[in-house]
Amino acid sequence: MSVLKIFIEYHFWKRKPNLKFYFNNEIINPQNEFTAEKHDTQMNNILSFDVNLLRDNRLKIVMQDKTDNDLLISNDGTFIDHWCKIREIEVDNIKFETALLNCCNFQHQMSKEWLKDMEKKGHEILPFYDRCNDIRLNGEFNISFFSPIWKFQVENYHERTY
Repeated sequence: MSVLKIFIEYHFWKRKPNLKFYFNNEIINPQNEFTAEKHDTQMNNILSFDVNLLRDNRLKIVMQDKTDNDLLISNDGTFIDHWCKIREIEVDNIKFETALLNCCNFQHQMSKEWLKDMEKKGHEILPFYDRCNDIRLNGEFNISFFSPIWKFQVENYHERTY
């Protein structure tokens, strides 16, 4: 048994995004290990899961509950959205670091009608976002990795350039 930890930054107004977690196509239930900080519109959590690692593994995080009613402009003019950012993933105390961004993707599941409406408003919504650790629309965040984790991290680590 291995321990998978996910550092998630939740952004919201009315309600926190509702996420479902899958590991190797099996639903897994998180335990809220730690809440790093909480503001009116943001909550940072580290969630932990007990998982059985295989040679090849896939973590999928799904958001299906976002609606246009979750978007609003506050009294001070700030735009508030309903979304999440995956900040870090760790397995057995080995952090993915830059391997997280290099190996993840997001595929939205928004309706064709919604996409047409966004296009009319001048917004291009791509069906697939490579190297994306944000969950801003209904859809799936995916990251595939292999064991041993240290080897995956080393082979997919890239120096950050700022």
